[in-house]
Amino acid sequence: MQLAFFKIIVSFLLALALTWLAERKSLYWSGILTAFPNVSLFTMIFIALEQGVTFTTNSSLYGVYGVMNNMIFASVIILATFYISSVWIPFLLGILSYAIFGFFIVEYFPKNVYFALALSFLVWLSCLFIIEILRSKISGG
Repeated sequence: MQLAFFKIIVSFLLALALTWLAERKSLYWSGILTAFPNVSLFTMIFIALEQGVTFTTNSSLYGVYGVMNNMIFASVIILATFYISSVWIPFLLGILSYAIFGFFIVEYFPKNVYFALALSFLVWLSCLFIIEILRSKISGG
C-alpha cells in the first residue's frame, strides 16, 4: 500500500511540474515536455521493484514498440486535426489507431529488438515527412 501511494504522489508531481513548465515555455518546448517519457521511466522503475529486473529487461523490448505506437498516435491526431475542425474526432481516431496498432504489435510483430528499432526508425521518418508536409501547407508553400 505504501508503494502504491508513493507511485501516485511521484507521478502526480512529475506531471504537474511538466505541465507547469510546458505552459510557460514556447510551443516547441511545450511539445517536447509533453512527450517526456515520464510514464515509461516510472513504469519501468516500479515494475523492476515489484517484478524484478529480469522481468523488466525482458519487457523493455516492447517499450520500443510503445514509442513507435505513440508516434503513430500523435501523427494521426495531427493529420486529423489539420483536416477536421473538431477536437474529439481526431482524438478518437488517434485512440483507435493506437489500439489497432497495439493489437498488431502484440499479435503479429516479431519479438526481435533489431526489427523493433528498424520499424521505429521507419515510423519516425514517416512522422517527420508528415510534419514537413503540414508545415509547408501551413506556411503556404
